[in-house]
Amino acid sequence: MVSSAYLMLDTLKLPIKKIYRGWPRGRVVKFARSAAGGPVFRWFESWARTWHCSSDHAEAASHMPQLEEPTTKNIQLCTGGLWGEKGKNKILKKKAFKKKIYRQFHIISSFKSADMGSFRGHALPGSFIFFTGAWWTAKCILKYACKKHKRTSYLGCKALFQRIEILEGIVLICMALTGMTGEQFVPAGPHLVLYDHKEGQWVRLLSWHHFTMYFFFGLLGVMNILCFTISSLPTSLTKLMLSNAFFVEAFIFYNHTHGREMLDIFLHQLLVLVTFLAGLVAFVELFTRTNVIVELLRTSLVLLQGSWLWQIGFVLYPPSGGPAWDPNDHDNIMFLTICFCWHYALTFIVIGVIYAFVTWLVTSRLRRFCPSEVGLLKTADREQESEEEMRF
Repeated sequence: MVSSAYLMLDTLKLPIKKIYRGWPRGRVVKFARSAAGGPVFRWFESWARTWHCSSDHAEAASHMPQLEEPTTKNIQLCTGGLWGEKGKNKILKKKAFKKKIYRQFHIISSFKSADMGSFRGHALPGSFIFFTGAWWTAKCILKYACKKHKRTSYLGCKALFQRIEILEGIVLICMALTGMTGEQFVPAGPHLVLYDHKEGQWVRLLSWHHFTMYFFFGLLGVMNILCFTISSLPTSLTKLMLSNAFFVEAFIFYNHTHGREMLDIFLHQLLVLVTFLAGLVAFVELFTRTNVIVELLRTSLVLLQGSWLWQIGFVLYPPSGGPAWDPNDHDNIMFLTICFCWHYALTFIVIGVIYAFVTWLVTSRLRRFCPSEVGLLKTADREQESEEEMRF
């Protein structure tokens, strides 16, 4: 009975150490009677009979019967069946075997959420994308501030901006390689195996989805390096590759939510919208010749994309272990609609802070690093400031 109660508590994802150190025998049994469902134990016993102490997760999962989740209507205490009193005591004395049961059963009991991702799986690309959006914002404002305050200094800093573009390409390649390696070579990753011929099935296609997205951003980094080191290549190719990377990401995310809950689908639909708009604005940049307004619009969408990936991680996989969001509650969708707008407002605040910092940096320090032979000479073109002032 006690071992069954311990297994019940592990099913409810309570810390094992807390059970051993702070829970007396009577309290464990009392808790089990009030919170455990009979189907949990019938499920575990039927699965354990064919398990034979195997450490292979996939083998154990293949023997696990499909059974509906326990409800409060059939609350009862499982009092034996599989082990008996002697068998239970024997198992409890074997510490290694006991820990294996806890570990394996905990993994199997949460197999649904494990297949759909994790908080880290959303936080890592979200951080990459948000950092990239902040960097693009700073670079765009820096170019505009240099040209607005001193045109000759901007001409003197062209070589600096070319080096920045090459460095940016290297950083993009490094981030893409980090993401691709993480998706492939984590313990549960596909390890570069797309199709298992022995089993006759595809291997971890969701990881391959993420791998493909990282790959296209790696191509963007390669294009950055080539366009700013080979003079015969037009620099607008970087905008084209950026647009393609966003379109591929939107396409993959659009087909990323098959068979998922309503809340999960809604969160990813908003992400698809933002990603597609970012790709569309990047494509428009091919024909606008470095318009600062269009570039800031694109960077705001990139910042929104990164922050929204963090929001998806918090909603679907709460890192603090708090209660999960109800995937079928329409009020949650109503709130997330408002939350999405708040995230977009936050991106403008971030852009404003970056703009204030960069303009302060230009006016106070950039003059000593960018030499000027002419100084602040006003020409006739300089005096005609209308729409042309918003261009580089």
